[in-house]
Amino acid sequence: MDVGAHETVKLFEFQQHHPDQYLIMAPTEHCKMLATSPGARLGQRPMGDTRFPYDEIIISWFDRFLCDDSDGWQPMPKVQVFLMGACTWLAGESWPLPETEPRALYLTSGESANTLWGDGALAPAAEAAGTDEFLADPHNPVPSLGGGLAAHSPVCADQREVECRADVLVYSTPVLAEPLAIVGDVSAELYVSADVEDADVFVKLVDVYPDGTAYNLADSCLRLRYRDGFDQSARLMPGEIYHVRIGGMTTANYFPAGHRIRIEIAGSNFPLADRNWHAGERNDLATDGPVAHITLHHGPGHESALHFRAYTGEIAVNTPMSDTRPRGRPEPGSDRH
Repeated sequence: MDVGAHETVKLFEFQQHHPDQYLIMAPTEHCKMLATSPGARLGQRPMGDTRFPYDEIIISWFDRFLCDDSDGWQPMPKVQVFLMGACTWLAGESWPLPETEPRALYLTSGESANTLWGDGALAPAAEAAGTDEFLADPHNPVPSLGGGLAAHSPVCADQREVECRADVLVYSTPVLAEPLAIVGDVSAELYVSADVEDADVFVKLVDVYPDGTAYNLADSCLRLRYRDGFDQSARLMPGEIYHVRIGGMTTANYFPAGHRIRIEIAGSNFPLADRNWHAGERNDLATDGPVAHITLHHGPGHESALHFRAYTGEIAVNTPMSDTRPRGRPEPGSDRH
């Protein structure tokens, strides 16, 4: 993948009916797709065997299009996706994969979802109406920990240090009794209000292991003045509740039984994203601004939810050192000429 998994996948989705377009989703950092091993790690998170015959695919592609060798291209599925957590590859002929279906988990709490010790939860249906409040202080922003082009830290890292902050809302499922795989787009549908003219809302999807380790999977954000589109900037009316959607996330992750699905919600993610000074003006020229008080509304009438695609096909879960390489094509480094 390139800078963003979501952006790259959307580009493929747009032109996937072209016969020469293929999608490979690899569990690697930016520009490191070819770095594979039997015991790979993505940042701090163990991935297992990520080996894949990239050299053979590239050579076949060059043979076909540079050497005009019509037999040079080795047939392969249109879509191949490494399922993190299961250490296996999924394949199909279209995206989204046909074996996925839309699901939702609804945000709920006893109005104290702040920090990982709070009472924020993800439930299969909307529960009692309530709110959770958090601050966004541009002079004390929530620090970036992994994600995106996180050159200053591992791209995948334990998020508990961030989740200890009172300005971060944390919503988790109960411990899963059955495994669940999320494969495809992820988005958050939120109902929010604030006491300033502009604010940011960040959402992060997290896989929580039985020992509490919380690995980030994807994150995205919305500057609320662009809630109706980047060409329709509009300031917030303090206290008014806005229905917003935060997309821009794509992942392929297997949550085994015993894990939990979690999302974090905050008002900043600095320095990966520029802080918002909450003045509704030229943010790039500002050096000061008020602390924003942001309220998240949930329950009937304000059904804030996490939306995703759940994989319903069979999954061959592999142990970390088992051979998960795609079958039916040459081994990496073999000589087919």
